[in-house]
Amino acid sequence: MSDKKWIALVWTMWLLSMSSMWWLE
Repeated sequence: MSDKKWIALVWTMWLLSMSSMWWLE
């Protein structure tokens, strides 16, 4: 299995949620 793909996906989603929170503020 490709764990790196999962980590990259989770990292991207987390980053997007963090930036959206920053922008909304």
